[in-house]
Amino acid sequence: MTRPSLPTQVHPSPPIAGDASQFRRRGEDLAQNVRRAARRFATGVTIAAVRHGEGTHALTANSFVTLSLEPALIGIAVHREGRMRHYIEQAGCFGVSILSGGQQHYAQHYARRDRTGQSQQPAMTVLDTDPAVPLVPGCVAYFVCGLQHIYAVGDHDLMVGAVVECGTSLKDHAPLVFLDGEFRASPSLAAAAAGRAQEHDRPEGSTQ
Repeated sequence: MTRPSLPTQVHPSPPIAGDASQFRRRGEDLAQNVRRAARRFATGVTIAAVRHGEGTHALTANSFVTLSLEPALIGIAVHREGRMRHYIEQAGCFGVSILSGGQQHYAQHYARRDRTGQSQQPAMTVLDTDPAVPLVPGCVAYFVCGLQHIYAVGDHDLMVGAVVECGTSLKDHAPLVFLDGEFRASPSLAAAAAGRAQEHDRPEGSTQ
C-alpha cells in the first residue's frame, strides 16, 4: 500500500472562550442530556476502515461530516484512546463507506466494541486505488482519504481526510439511517431512491 504524501498535523484543543456553565440545567447529567438530544438528529451511517497488517480494522460511525469542497475534506470523530485513531495515524489513510438500508448487519457488527466470539466479519473489498483502503461492497457512496489533520475535540479526535477518490453506487439505493439509538431503513427514502432509478432509466427525451 502506498502511503499518501500528505502532511499530517496534530492540533491540541484550543482554550474555551467564555463560560458555558451558565447554560447548564442544575441537577442533570449534561453528557446524558447531550446523548439524548443528539439521538433525535437523524444521520446516515458509515463504516470507517483502515488496513492493519494483513487484515482490516473498521468501526461504525455516524459522526461523519463533509468539511470542504475545495480542497475536498471530510472528517470522522473517533475515540482518542481507541485503536482506530492509532491505526489511521499509522497508515496515513482510511476509507469511508456510506451504508445502504440493506447493510444494517455491517453497522451492527462494527458498532460492537468487543467482537470476540462473534461470527466472521462481513466482507470488505479493497479497490485498486492509491492509497488502497477497505470499503463496503455495494455501499451507497464511498470516500478514499489520506489523513491530513488530527484535531483534539473533547474526548474524541477529529480525523480530517483529504479526499483522493470518491464515488456513488451505480444503483440508487436508499441510505441506512440512525435515529433514536436505532438503525432504520426508511421506506420513504427507499421509494425516493426507486423514483430516481426510474428517472435514470428513461430514454433521453422521454416524458413518460
